[in-house]
Amino acid sequence: MIKMTKYQKDIELCKEFIHTKVWRKDENQEKKWNNFLSKLSELHNVEFPTLFVGEEFIIPCYDRYANRIFLTKYSVISLLHEFGHIIFGNNEQKCVEYSEIIFLTAYPKAKRYLKRDNREYLVKGG
Repeated sequence: MIKMTKYQKDIELCKEFIHTKVWRKDENQEKKWNNFLSKLSELHNVEFPTLFVGEEFIIPCYDRYANRIFLTKYSVISLLHEFGHIIFGNNEQKCVEYSEIIFLTAYPKAKRYLKRDNREYLVKGG
């Protein structure tokens, strides 16, 4: 189990990120997401990955050979999960724990409207 206090800085970064209204589609959306990813990379002293977001991708994933994160849509918890692979490698359990602890601690009201479906969190009723 990951200790929450170990990731307090990640949680604070995530809170700041969410506060920028990350789900709002505007001309700054891509910049906001890359800025968050850049801050996480700096915090963990890892190379900043390239982020691709689009419906053409079947599932969210991290390509470690090219250092790229692919998301099917803008999703904070998915981004954190895939970033977890940069930190933890192929340890799926640690990536799940990392993304859940960071996101749900930074944005606790998400627990009310998210449901877990296999590898993804989905909006209830959506």
